[in-house]
Amino acid sequence: MNRTQRTRIFDRHVITALAVAMGGWAAATTVRAEPVNELFARIGEQRAAFESFQVGRRFFNCIAEAANANLAPATEAATLAESSACVRSLLTGDAVLDNDGLLINGEEAIAGAVVGILANVRQNVTFTVEAPLVTSFDPGRVPGTGAITVSFTVGTTQEIVAPGPFGTVMGGQVTVTRNQITLRATRPNQWLMQSLAVRSLNAESGVP
Repeated sequence: MNRTQRTRIFDRHVITALAVAMGGWAAATTVRAEPVNELFARIGEQRAAFESFQVGRRFFNCIAEAANANLAPATEAATLAESSACVRSLLTGDAVLDNDGLLINGEEAIAGAVVGILANVRQNVTFTVEAPLVTSFDPGRVPGTGAITVSFTVGTTQEIVAPGPFGTVMGGQVTVTRNQITLRATRPNQWLMQSLAVRSLNAESGVP
């Protein structure tokens, strides 16, 4: 066996050993990467959940401000305008509100209902958002995409008033609803509500 043949055999052994080593390194890297990827996915879900909870709370705060605007007549018009802008800023253009099967489509229609119509017939409104739960999460493939769905319970106390300039108080009301919202990422770290479903669980009312 000449030197050239021995060199070729040696080279084949070296290449084989390197291939085995690279394969082992790749496998080890994959094993190590899986917990890291899972960790980052979990962090992404937690961040999205936090943002979604904040959007939900702000949405109900804007509605409460609109409903209570009539308690300060001098600033009522300005408060209603701010509340309407606040609600629209939290919704996608094609958002859908499903209130016990009654569907309202589009950000303008939703803002008109929760700020315009409802604000005229109630006052002293407070919302309590409890028991938030993430039911699904899609991180998306690129920043600014993805969707998250969360559910939570909302307790509402309010006074129902007769429509009209005098706002006669007809009675108090306490309701409990289970709500589910789906939010979509429109850009990194910004989530907007695409759908809100409200299901009534309980109601106690002093309204005749």
